[in-house]
Amino acid sequence: MHQAIRKALPKLAPLVMSGMDGPLVAYGKFRSKSACNREGDRFIIGLAAGKTDYALPICAGGAGGCLVERNGAKLGEVKTGRSCVHSQKLEDLKLDVATSLVKRAEKSGGINAVA
Repeated sequence: MHQAIRKALPKLAPLVMSGMDGPLVAYGKFRSKSACNREGDRFIIGLAAGKTDYALPICAGGAGGCLVERNGAKLGEVKTGRSCVHSQKLEDLKLDVATSLVKRAEKSGGINAVA
């Protein structure tokens, strides 16, 4: 998956950031503002290996909802949340669909981005 993201988005340098369950490889960074007006740096796309699965958080969307949430059924035999794809085996993830979402996410600039 890392190679697919790098191929699709060569301008986004990977960096290590902390996620909910530990470190993850992040691609792209943006400044966001929460509903309670707290600002902070976030990643657009992440990639993490957990104890039981792989996580691919894609922090992008718009008025119609999050990209992952809107396209979950197309991603294969995976579990999805609002903005994260979980897969026990990478073979279960439809790589072409995930790559398409990653490209769209990079163009969007992130959820609740602040200029």
